[in-house]
Amino acid sequence: MRQLLKQAIRWWRHWLVGEDTGIMEEPAYTVLIKDPHRPAHFYPDHPGQWVGEPGWPTPSVETKRLYLNANGLAMEPATDPVMRLKSPVTAGRDCGRYGGYGGEVPDMAGDQRREDGLGLCFETAELEDDLVLLGAAVVDLELASDRPQATIVARLCEIWPDGMSTLITWGALNLSQRESREAPTPLEPGEPVKALLELNHCGRRLARGNRLRLVLSNQHWPILWPAPEMPTFTLASGASALLLPVRAAQPGDGDIAFEPAEMSPPVAATELRETHDSRIVTIDAGKRCETLTLDSDYGRQRLEDRGIETWSAVRDVMAITEDDPLSARLETGWTLGFKSGECDAEATSQVTLRSTATQFHLQWRVEAREKNETIFTREGKAWIDRDHL
Repeated sequence: MRQLLKQAIRWWRHWLVGEDTGIMEEPAYTVLIKDPHRPAHFYPDHPGQWVGEPGWPTPSVETKRLYLNANGLAMEPATDPVMRLKSPVTAGRDCGRYGGYGGEVPDMAGDQRREDGLGLCFETAELEDDLVLLGAAVVDLELASDRPQATIVARLCEIWPDGMSTLITWGALNLSQRESREAPTPLEPGEPVKALLELNHCGRRLARGNRLRLVLSNQHWPILWPAPEMPTFTLASGASALLLPVRAAQPGDGDIAFEPAEMSPPVAATELRETHDSRIVTIDAGKRCETLTLDSDYGRQRLEDRGIETWSAVRDVMAITEDDPLSARLETGWTLGFKSGECDAEATSQVTLRSTATQFHLQWRVEAREKNETIFTREGKAWIDRDHL
């Protein structure tokens, strides 16, 4: 972020001040190609190589088509037995938070081996050379569902010789929106449909000797709310394909280097309560319930030059029961506090989300306190039609 701010200032100075910062002589598209890395729930940094392109799309990226055969990804389709996919509602747990808070918050995707086992896997042989991906991979799908409402999720992973699986990128498609997001239409159970699923853009180098794995699933909790019923998909071997954006090495790769990042010195502060982050998964085998709790306590600080204290914390709790998509429940709560002179105020919010087969139920409460005395509360609830969600 610090480097981004520095480059943004250069751009603003060029266009708003008329200063020749040299930014317009640089490549129109500059991107980091990340090096291969083992999975972790947070990363101190992301080693890689900055490369420049004249624009986007770029002629240095070509599409490579690999067919989803029952025995793996291949250059030619193979007509093997029909494949079936029915992921449990807990699939997706280890794929990290959508977005993520960064820093040392443990909300990135961990080892994907459990997740890979809950879907259909298609992979290459060991790579004979490094493979560089830049852009959006696309899955050209043909499948049938036994339920009218369903979502398809695709993940690309790098598989290491010891079996460890690192998430590269992923994407999801509500199949009711396969033709139009504005006018969704339910699936006809048992009827094959075609759809294009575009994954999130990525810049990534896969190491020689590793393998590329595509994993399809039809659940992605808690990032995606589960469909009202648990669908089963059927896919014919060789009928679908993975379109990979493969980048060829270019002269000048590795020549781009940025000056050290800069930022204003921080305001002098005293830590009154330490920050704390945690990600805890609880499995109640008897009740067949799985709960994911994410805590981020941002601590309490006193800004010395103005005598102000601030504190904040957030907790997300997501619970679901095996084989019951209608058991999904989300609770999220924030605390924000501020103290300055005679002012000593704190606000809390609590939101709960659950659903039936046809509606979402949203319940919320906001409370404000001054010197530990409640001075304001407001709460409410609403039923919202699911509308193909």
